[in-house]
Amino acid sequence: MTDAPPWTARSIADELRKKIENQRFTDNVVPGEEKLQEEYSVSLGTARKALGILRAEGLIETRQGKKTYIRHFERIIRHGQDRVGHFWEVDLEGRPKRLQKFASWQGSPSPDLAPYFANMPVNLAYRLRTYSVDEDQLPVQIALTRVPTGLFHDPQILLEEDTGPGGVFQRLADIGRAPVQADEFVNTRMPTPAEAHELKLRDGTPVFEIRRISLDEHGVPVDITDMILSSTAYTLHYNVLNPAMVRLKHLADTAPHENSLDAALHLLNAAQRTENSPPHTSLKNMLELVGGDMSKKRLNVLIDP
Repeated sequence: MTDAPPWTARSIADELRKKIENQRFTDNVVPGEEKLQEEYSVSLGTARKALGILRAEGLIETRQGKKTYIRHFERIIRHGQDRVGHFWEVDLEGRPKRLQKFASWQGSPSPDLAPYFANMPVNLAYRLRTYSVDEDQLPVQIALTRVPTGLFHDPQILLEEDTGPGGVFQRLADIGRAPVQADEFVNTRMPTPAEAHELKLRDGTPVFEIRRISLDEHGVPVDITDMILSSTAYTLHYNVLNPAMVRLKHLADTAPHENSLDAALHLLNAAQRTENSPPHTSLKNMLELVGGDMSKKRLNVLIDP
């Protein structure tokens, strides 16, 4: 009979994770380093590393340097759709949000931002924030927003911590430059030392890095925001739809008559069954047939934004 392989920090962490998932710990207390050292016959350093792995995963926390507890944190579901102008409202679903830190200043675009403004001279208002949620106030996100000051008669509002009801996006809407579209680019990486310190991340915990470029109806960038999200606090959710169906949904939201929408759905189904029929052409023909008083220009905007 062969002896079982010796316990490692990783295998102990795996064992503890299973016990956490199966609710095996009384009062949500996880054994400490000395108890693990004795139970698994390992060094104190190995026991410490095992707990460090679980801390990095966001599963446990040590309070006041004493007992180690299972961390009960409901991940924030960051929805990829329906985000323009409703970011936190969409994600938090009523959970409390807190602004922990705020700083603002004005300056020129960094070299990586210049192409978004066609390399033209532009002055930006920078807004740097750190957010937490729930009662434990653990930071979950760092956000750096840049808004062209030239859009505003008085750009001072952009430098204020409280920009008023609706935030920066509502102030953009007030001047007729409301964001109507946003492109997002998502990366994962290890945090910089400053980011790890700000988000109170354990060693080995990666972050999501998201750049959101918000455009007005003219396709001009009016808000560029970089977000650093703790990977232990967020789940990214994306609902991928057929582009034709996305545009049809937009038509449904703005259609003047329900009968027109019913006819549009019927014709869309027929168009999708037609062989060798370009989808944009089919959808455009369909909308022209059922559009009623909608102008040709509006149809072109819907189909070829």
